[in-house]
Amino acid sequence: MPRAARIVAACFLLFASLPAHGQVMVDGTVASDYIFRGVNMYNGVTPVFISHVNWTMGESGLAVNSWGYFAMTNRVNSWVVDGDEIDVTVDYTRGFGNWMSRVGIFHLSLPRLEGWPSEGTTVNEAYVEVGRPDWPGMPVVSVSYELKDFEDHDTYLQLRGGHEMVLEGGTLLYLGASVGFWSYGSGSVPNFTDEEYYWNRREEISDINLEVATTVILEDYALTPRIVMTLSPDEVINPDQMIVWGSLTLARAFPGMKQ
Repeated sequence: MPRAARIVAACFLLFASLPAHGQVMVDGTVASDYIFRGVNMYNGVTPVFISHVNWTMGESGLAVNSWGYFAMTNRVNSWVVDGDEIDVTVDYTRGFGNWMSRVGIFHLSLPRLEGWPSEGTTVNEAYVEVGRPDWPGMPVVSVSYELKDFEDHDTYLQLRGGHEMVLEGGTLLYLGASVGFWSYGSGSVPNFTDEEYYWNRREEISDINLEVATTVILEDYALTPRIVMTLSPDEVINPDQMIVWGSLTLARAFPGMKQ
């Protein structure tokens, strides 16, 4: 079994062994592309499978997430081999009146890269977000800050919002939009052009996203198809500028789907 697959299996076993306090959500997604802050991580050469486990610790506000993504085809392509990733977040959510806030730590790991685990194959970020779910558009502002000084600290700012509608039969329709601003060094993004990097640092709007998603509850499962349009004004990280991609997610919660 590949090393990345062993890590995912270990994460699933860890979550399965946790006490039955709170709720565990497990889902799997097949997506036509994997977009991270405007970067098409596989350069459009393969669909992607994404596995995700979330443990919400009751009413404490604490949650642990583990997810990974894996190329489904073209495994001999160097960017595909180097792209597989395992991530973990630990965060705390708390409400202040009508405001909702979240703070946490994000750990990104690239086990397929040579030398893993090492400084060049892992990233740690702290993040904070604040939102008003009662306002029109449910706006949320989030900031992620790289803790390790790797060509300066990368910083990513995102503003997102959306609208939910409950259709007949309990089907949920979601319309969403987001825009991200990224201050990053040349080592933070893949080089799909094979040209030498010509900058030390860039500060650009990295991604603008529009999405439509619908969620259907099927007894203990939830099925969510999603269509997303991603536009990157920063031509360095996305030479194609605009990507329209889709995904299909099947999720199940334990002990059961929240109604």
